[in-house]
Amino acid sequence: MKPDRNYINGIIFSAHKNLISRDKMLRIADAASAEEAFSAVKEHGYQVAELGSGDYQTALFYEEQKLLDFIRGCDFGEDIKAFCLAKNDFFNAECVVRGRHAPSMAHARRPDGQFSYDEIAGGLKNDDSALGKAIKQAVSAAENLFAEKEPGGGEITTVFMRAYYRYALKKITDRRMKNVLRFDIDVKNISIALRSAQPAALKENGFEGGRLKLSDVEELCALSPSRADLKFAFTPEYDYIRAAMNEAAAGKPMKAFEKAADDYALQCFDDIRYDTRGKTPLLMYYLYKTAEIKNLRTIMSLKLIACPPDEIKSRLRKGYVG
Repeated sequence: MKPDRNYINGIIFSAHKNLISRDKMLRIADAASAEEAFSAVKEHGYQVAELGSGDYQTALFYEEQKLLDFIRGCDFGEDIKAFCLAKNDFFNAECVVRGRHAPSMAHARRPDGQFSYDEIAGGLKNDDSALGKAIKQAVSAAENLFAEKEPGGGEITTVFMRAYYRYALKKITDRRMKNVLRFDIDVKNISIALRSAQPAALKENGFEGGRLKLSDVEELCALSPSRADLKFAFTPEYDYIRAAMNEAAAGKPMKAFEKAADDYALQCFDDIRYDTRGKTPLLMYYLYKTAEIKNLRTIMSLKLIACPPDEIKSRLRKGYVG
């Protein structure tokens, strides 16, 4: 029997009191040390009692796993699962393949999505779900790459990200969630185009399904900012493209662009953030909590290298306002 949505939404609204508000996040960024910043999150439910500031990744991993476990248990439909959980499954499948063939390219796994890491590592032998099939097809494609040559890390990531986007675009029917997904695709493609300045790179590593045609994004490799203004002025991505091109032209690492892009998801749902019906409360809690975890990761990583508080604050994403 599916859990009662009204009951779950009551739990979610109660959980909001443990979210870290924007003001509190700024105070954490002002902390005198990484240790002080780390201890400040204890009252918000993070498991930090036996961990030092250098172990912040472990605490954030546990917190994200708690969030995804809760979402999985709610069973609010395929939209939510594809939007909130499936990306981690494809990422963990990539980790399995990398670890098997190229340990030097291996990277840390993410918290479990719909499947456990062990299930994915075991090949999902008895799973015939659409997600299971999509993951197995991606694994097979990556295995074939390794059989043919020694692929670069970017090639392997492209295989799994393309598989994830194909799967999610089919499963997500909610208009706002699909807009966020398609915007994420555009952001990836814009980054590839501007960082490489080579149309061939987008052909090799780009992603279909965004709101902008790949052929249009390819033109960013050759357009000046003023010409890009003419080409993209009436697209929803214009402000983001402009920010990215300005930073790229100045030789900067496109931090403002990436920050603005990360904020888009919360902006997309801003007008319904107080909606108490259906799956909206769960989705908003997910967006707030993931933004919170990302901001804490930013604060801790920069505190550990003695980055000034004002610089840390400038890199924080939108979050829960209370």
